[in-house]
Amino acid sequence: MTSVAIIGLMWRNILDSNTGILNAVLGDLGLPQQNWLTTAPLATFVGITVWQESGYVMLLFLAGLQSIDPQLHEAARIDGASASKRLWKIALPMLAPTTLFVVLVGMIGSLQQFGLPYIVTNGGSGNETSLYVYQVYRETFTSGNLGYASAMSFLLLVVIVALSIIQLRVGRMKEAIL
Repeated sequence: MTSVAIIGLMWRNILDSNTGILNAVLGDLGLPQQNWLTTAPLATFVGITVWQESGYVMLLFLAGLQSIDPQLHEAARIDGASASKRLWKIALPMLAPTTLFVVLVGMIGSLQQFGLPYIVTNGGSGNETSLYVYQVYRETFTSGNLGYASAMSFLLLVVIVALSIIQLRVGRMKEAIL
């Protein structure tokens, strides 16, 4: 739960192909050095984002687990349900709203990703990490196409709202089934 700027600078220093800490460790171990930010930059950003968001997600799931009434587990245990049955029949269905929230917020955050590509690679060589919001930034501040950038932003809003509605409806249907 650290600032995107701090995380971007930290990972840029770790993954830099010339002066990065990770390549120094690989060199010390006799392993070949890698160009982390140019060979698979999107995969690298996915890994960084998972690392960045995992604490937040764990905190949400911990809160969700603690909100489950312990008497449900106790009753299932007394009725002879195994630990795996209690997990699949009690814990996971009760965590459905938390899971829906985590997936929805994660989807919105990934569609709005700007900070990491900007700080770590500045769009990358050949625009490999030039994600949608980064393109909006370029259209606005580099090209000066304010109208086009505004239309791109509005399109992103429409996509986010549409995907959110779909996820909420699917999530509500799954909750009704459980």
